[in-house]
Amino acid sequence: MSSPAITTVITMMESLPEDVQDIVAENIREYLEDLQKELKIDTFNKNQQKFIDYAQITKREITQELAKPMDKKLSLSESIAKFRQELINEEIEINPDYVWENIRNYSPGREVVW
Repeated sequence: MSSPAITTVITMMESLPEDVQDIVAENIREYLEDLQKELKIDTFNKNQQKFIDYAQITKREITQELAKPMDKKLSLSESIAKFRQELINEEIEINPDYVWENIRNYSPGREVVW
């Protein structure tokens, strides 16, 4: 369902010659791509402090020898499964929606199946 603003723009474009419609559509596409890039940069800038905080926590854990090295013989999916099992065994609850709160991209086609 389109908003009234989109309906108005479509109506206006339909009144233009087809070659002009193509030019306008290309300009709108480029504008929207630029806008999406700016939104991603804004999101990154807002979350940059979280990245710094997580890096500092990781560095501290490595220094205190709390971090465990990855088993390099395992594939990525095997390492993830092992990590999840360790969390289950230690009864650690991690809410991914909290951890990745403002970082995830929920746009269509970007869904991740766990």
